[in-house]
Amino acid sequence: MWDTMNHVTHSVCAAVAEAFGIPLARMIGPSRNRIYVRARWAVIRIMVDAGYSLSHIGRELGMDHTTVMHGIRCMENLSVEWFAKMSDAKAAVDLSPSATEPTAPAAPAPRRTSARRGPR
Repeated sequence: MWDTMNHVTHSVCAAVAEAFGIPLARMIGPSRNRIYVRARWAVIRIMVDAGYSLSHIGRELGMDHTTVMHGIRCMENLSVEWFAKMSDAKAAVDLSPSATEPTAPAAPAPRRTSARRGPR
């Protein structure tokens, strides 16, 4: 999952892992342990609040958009302490439009031309 995650998602995950006091690798991994699942829900909430679509969040986190929807529904019943940790993580991440704009793509590599000329 690390290789498919963009820099914004990675920074959100890192901030959430720090706020929850858990290792980033374990939070992003496949564990179904309650603390890691709830930390992933915090990432989902922060990204939803920033305006990302459910399908985009799911792709970034390696889950289906319906799993993201389930996480959003489950967040409603969590404690005030959980929301305080999520707010701390959200404050630590810069999700302003200028910070989330992708950088200009690199120039494409020159096309290789065949040594053979003429009709094929």
